[in-house]
Amino acid sequence: MNCFNLHNNSNISYTWISNLFIDEYMPSANGTYVKVYITLLRMLSGNTAGASVSGIADVLDIMENDVLRSFAYWEKQSLLSVKRGKNDVITDVTVTSPDKLSAPSNISVVFNPSYNTVKSNIMDNDNCIPFNTIADNAADDISNDNFEKTAEKDEFKWIAGIVEKYMEHPLQINDVEVLAYMYETLQFSPDLIFHLYEYCISRGKKNSRYIQAVALNWAKEGVNTVEKASAHTSKFDSDYMDVMRSFGLNQPPAPAQKQYIDIWLTYGFSDGVIKEACNRTMIAINEPSFKYANGILENWHELGVKSLEDVKKADAGRAARLSDKPAQKKQKKTGAFASYEQRIYSSEEYSSLERQLLEKK
Repeated sequence: MNCFNLHNNSNISYTWISNLFIDEYMPSANGTYVKVYITLLRMLSGNTAGASVSGIADVLDIMENDVLRSFAYWEKQSLLSVKRGKNDVITDVTVTSPDKLSAPSNISVVFNPSYNTVKSNIMDNDNCIPFNTIADNAADDISNDNFEKTAEKDEFKWIAGIVEKYMEHPLQINDVEVLAYMYETLQFSPDLIFHLYEYCISRGKKNSRYIQAVALNWAKEGVNTVEKASAHTSKFDSDYMDVMRSFGLNQPPAPAQKQYIDIWLTYGFSDGVIKEACNRTMIAINEPSFKYANGILENWHELGVKSLEDVKKADAGRAARLSDKPAQKKQKKTGAFASYEQRIYSSEEYSSLERQLLEKK
């Protein structure tokens, strides 16, 4: 657990909350951010106190990333001063006295109609690639006027600053456009946007197209809260990754593989049926084949199979049908004339033939 030094520069020795904080800062702040700030005040029992991000997260029963987001928010509001050491590890956090509320963001995002893009003063705009189509399948797009208004919002500037830290590089034009689309058109809350970026980055995906696709999928599925997003991603991981692991693959499915799995899930199979098809595929051809498994599952679907018990019944029915077929007697070929019908001789005929052979001798 990494601990940082917490310094008191607010001239308080009790958990007193300034009226200026309550009147001007608290109404527009996320409830979690307010709790983290008040917890910091509570922890200041002297001039210096030991604290940790994980400790605050445990006290408030929140994620460590929520604590870090809170720090970043209050830092931009000039209520905290955060120092970081090697590997961006927090070493010191100083609480300062509230002052008159001013513009919170140190990232200036402005709209430039001539480029039809959003620019940031921390970017090298000459190296940016225009990204004009935010969502090919979206019904609505952001007009230039709305885009300009979005770029001027303090909350959007703050969101862009947090996302930039997640991405670990200055936001490019396409990054900011996708972010604005989520914020303005999809109406994602800041917390949901942060959760989405955390999820994508945790999967090693920082590409704006991938992030956009996830956002559109969430919007289509009605995912509009962090709780719903967590449930949605958990289902993805459990359903999709179970299939991949059944094939001996420890990686997310490729788009073509995902299409197969999506079809299988719509069949309404109970737990274990899809895995059974994957296992039979591996036994039959000794390699992961979604096409082969799809043939098995389509057949089961046509037979009305829903559970593993139904699979057993289908297997028994197939075995019974095979046993009812008449046995095919194969005739052994012994020569060129084996295909002709052989004549059957009686014992009298055999005796007559024997006498004829003896007489010839």
